[in-house]
Formats: sequence, structure tokens, C-alpha cells
Amino acid sequence: MIKSTCHSEYLSLKTVYLKSIAEGFRNQEHISDNWKDLNYIHQPSFKDALSEYATFVNLIRQTGCEVRFFEEDLKTGMDSVYCRDASIATDYGMILCNMGKNQRSDEPAAQKQIFEKNKVRILGQIEA
Repeated sequence: MIKSTCHSEYLSLKTVYLKSIAEGFRNQEHISDNWKDLNYIHQPSFKDALSEYATFVNLIRQTGCEVRFFEEDLKTGMDSVYCRDASIATDYGMILCNMGKNQRSDEPAAQKQIFEKNKVRILGQIEA
């Protein structure tokens, strides 16, 4: 197993997993169909989100951090771009969470597949 997790909330990142905004939001039609049910304050602009996200990823890369992406998974939705709360990094492996929104229930399993593919240890899973 690769040791790539850490408890730290303040040390420099070496590697980070992100969900691409393009794969989470998919397109403007998908946003239009889903944003209200997810309790967004307003409808996001796909075009603006793509631009802002590219800037965000570039800022992270400028620090020397390796950026890895969760793959597209059609069972996950728009909120999957907030991937930090679907799993928790610890020094002993990842803890897969139990999502409160029904629309997010498949996110931990989707992340688990990527962690296993990249030999990131799974410490456990929070269950209902």
C-alpha cells in the first residue's frame, strides 16, 4: 500500500484527489435539472465553473502538489465535486463516509474504487 494519507489540516499537500467540475456538473442542462434539489442558492453557470475550476487546479499545482482526479461515475452527481466530505484522510488510511443527502450516497463507493486502483489503504467505512 502507498502511504498517501495524513491527518494534517495545515501542512503542505503533496498529493490531492479532486473531482473534475466537468465530470461533476457535466453540462448546463444537467445543472438546470439538478441544482434546486441539491439546495444550491442559485443555478451555477457551467462555463464560469469550468474557468474558475481551472484556476483552482492551477493554483494547487503551482505549490508542487500532485493533483489526481476521481474518474467520471454516472452514479454520482453535481455535489461529488465536494469530495472532501465523502472520505476522510488519516495517517492509517481513508475512512469512507456515509453521506446525508440521498443524491450523494454513491460517492464513497466511487471514491473507494479509485483509492483501491491507486493502492491507497482503506481504513474503514462509516455505516448507517
